[in-house]
Amino acid sequence: MLVSLRNYSNYSICESNIKIDDLVNFASKNNLSAIGLTDYKLLSGSLEFSIKCQKAGIQPIIGLDIDYVSILGHSKRVTFLSKSEEGFKNLNILSTEVNTNNNFLLNENNIKNYANGNILILGGLYSYFDDIPINQKNLNKVLNEIKNLKEIFKNDLFFEYDPNLNNILLKEVSKKLEIPLFNSFFSFYKSTNDFDAMQILHCVKNGEYLQNSTFKINNNYSLDKLVDSYDNSLVLNSQLIAQKINFLIKEKPISLPNFSKGLASDEDTEIIKQSRSGLDLRLKKLFKDFSIEDFNKKSKIYRDRLEYELNVITKMKFSGYFLIVSDFIRWAKSQSIPVGPGRGSGAGSIVAWSLLITDVDPIQYGLLFERFLNPDRVSMPDFDIDFCESRRDEVIEYVQKKYGYQNVAQIITFGTMKSRSILKDIGRVEGIPYSEVDRMVNKIPYNPVHPLSISELKANHSDQLGDLAESEMLNKAESMEGALRNASTHAAGIIISSENLYGNVPLFKNDDSEIMATQFNMKDCEKAGLLKFDFLGLANLTIIDETLKLIKQNHNIDIDLNEIPFDDQKTFELLGKGLTCGVFQVESAAMVDTLIKLQPTNLEEVIAVLALNRPGPMQFIDSFIKRKKGEEEIIYDHPLLEPILNETYGIIVYQEQIMKIAQIISGYSLGEADLLRRAIGKKIKSELLSQ
Repeated sequence: MLVSLRNYSNYSICESNIKIDDLVNFASKNNLSAIGLTDYKLLSGSLEFSIKCQKAGIQPIIGLDIDYVSILGHSKRVTFLSKSEEGFKNLNILSTEVNTNNNFLLNENNIKNYANGNILILGGLYSYFDDIPINQKNLNKVLNEIKNLKEIFKNDLFFEYDPNLNNILLKEVSKKLEIPLFNSFFSFYKSTNDFDAMQILHCVKNGEYLQNSTFKINNNYSLDKLVDSYDNSLVLNSQLIAQKINFLIKEKPISLPNFSKGLASDEDTEIIKQSRSGLDLRLKKLFKDFSIEDFNKKSKIYRDRLEYELNVITKMKFSGYFLIVSDFIRWAKSQSIPVGPGRGSGAGSIVAWSLLITDVDPIQYGLLFERFLNPDRVSMPDFDIDFCESRRDEVIEYVQKKYGYQNVAQIITFGTMKSRSILKDIGRVEGIPYSEVDRMVNKIPYNPVHPLSISELKANHSDQLGDLAESEMLNKAESMEGALRNASTHAAGIIISSENLYGNVPLFKNDDSEIMATQFNMKDCEKAGLLKFDFLGLANLTIIDETLKLIKQNHNIDIDLNEIPFDDQKTFELLGKGLTCGVFQVESAAMVDTLIKLQPTNLEEVIAVLALNRPGPMQFIDSFIKRKKGEEEIIYDHPLLEPILNETYGIIVYQEQIMKIAQIISGYSLGEADLLRRAIGKKIKSELLSQ
């Protein structure tokens, strides 16, 4: 059976609706021993593809389609297939050049730079041989150019024979230069039924209308076409090409820069030293008016918790991660760059508090370390760090200078085509009146948090869809759904690598950014051994900073945010009136409504408002308010729950409360309780049933 060497996935932006799973499942279903992925310009799918093929017992063939400027001056696509790790490294460099350098052109003069370890394929759809007027002059030029390519690639140059195309020139050159042919099985869409949608996708990418589309391809390139109706003499060559390939991309363990480089001690020693001294400073400030006896008594719980966390962190080999984060936060603060006090599960770490990563006392607020770093569930730590929006780039530049510009990158993200926007695209491309398109779009429920897929709409909302339900328009939209519209960069994620990223990871750059980005998405970065750090730009921090400067300028008053009391009644009065415009996280109508009804009188109640306005506890907002006001009885299902739930009037509001309940009622360790919490939060049925 033929080996499908050349296929696109949806990582070929606006050119394919095939997902990686579709390719792997197709190969499994048809008992293919190997299958190729050769996306246009990007290698974003290569790691996911390689890992999933290996799990399915299929040989992954990883390649790349790239524009090549021939000796005749026309630009057409050529295909590279990686035979080895060296070849894939060269593909990484080639893809990086294409996606970061607008002036880069692949041609006869520089193609040899990327040849080692790679196979070169000419021919097939979008072929080198397309649109070449067949005359003796052109034939001689083509022969000379391909002779040179053969000298570079030697026995690793092949021609792709596509029976749907005019192959006169390809055959003649193949015969004269003795370059073997193999039978094409190129696909870029899932089913023959998707063909019309692919034409629309082409128009979306190129800003065209259907009536003047440049899409001149026949419906012969779907993944579901028969794989055994080919010239058997050419099928053998595709198998021989596959046999030349001996390369897999495998998952790598996370590798961080060595923070202790240049220091007298190793990372574990350093984090212990910095944490203990940092905690001493925190405690001296926190208990400054206490006697020595009371100080030691109050400090013990903090010191015991610190030693427990340090033991977990060093055993899990995350010392370097904490030190790196602490270092760039300390630098930011030293430059008067506003930094958030900490949010998310990272605020539960007393080591983070001691290292000045956070400014929230986890003991005071009952926050649990296991939510952030669980010894029973090995996963990477992930601090969400807020920086002043206007000065965030300064912190990133500091990290670049410290660890190397080639070792720091942003992370690519992709815009995905979704139901409502696809219908608008189809309407524009097909020239349907705007009013008619708008009428159809409005039939689709608007849910920006969880946009409904078209299959979900058909299954559960057919009555609401009306005449749209069985329309050709919706069928086309379903074919296009999930295709990638564009590439951009993650709003916060920054990779800091222990090694030079160039050549080891394919890179990409937005025109409006000076920093490179990985072509791998966030999940695949971790599988490639790269750890993400979150540098969030928060406008509220910028507003606060500017406000403090204006107060100083106009009233000569210095305000230290860390010294502001949390029991100021005028502040609670403002919140109770719903005057929260510009106040972080409590501006929404739902938050304002809850604040007005609750009339908070302490910080704990404000914290509860934030937690209550989330899926899950949201249904208990009215009960919470009534119980606070004594209008509803506070009920505890078990006496042991009262110490855990008394601050929230018997209602489970926080994830930490779930963990504590599991610990007290069922005897779970906090690590085991965190697994339960995670299963509840993510609605993982199998995990819940196993508990």
